[in-house]
Amino acid sequence: DWSSDVCSSDLMLTVLATAAKEFNGHTHAIVNIGDQIALNSNSNSGFLYMQAHLDREFFGWLYPLVEFNWFHYNASGNHGIPAAVGEGDGHINFGTSNIVGNDFTTVAIGAKAKIRPNLELGAVWERPISVRHDLMLDRITAELILRY
Repeated sequence: DWSSDVCSSDLMLTVLATAAKEFNGHTHAIVNIGDQIALNSNSNSGFLYMQAHLDREFFGWLYPLVEFNWFHYNASGNHGIPAAVGEGDGHINFGTSNIVGNDFTTVAIGAKAKIRPNLELGAVWERPISVRHDLMLDRITAELILRY
């Protein structure tokens, strides 16, 4: 039975929407909202999320940015991990027990640079701003995008 195999796995279903707007040709606002649904609640936690991004172009290649990220856990996993440990804010899903109703919010500041038309480099420093910190104290995330 295919459905029992799928539902016994660690699969997640994500439903999301994105909206973006450019202002004055140099400022960009992007909002993502979504729901990550655990197909097997014994394996993963489920959560609603929202991300708000704002950047401004300088010199035609530099984009300083700020982002706010919010997670609201609407389904607990059943791995026996105490809620005090927290979750992995979408990067890792531990299936934490009794996490329902918890919120986790972060702010990130950083920049992206367009080195060439097909090469971008970026980095942000992210920190929790909610009472819950889950597993994060500080985080640096870097990206390298090569378009071909």
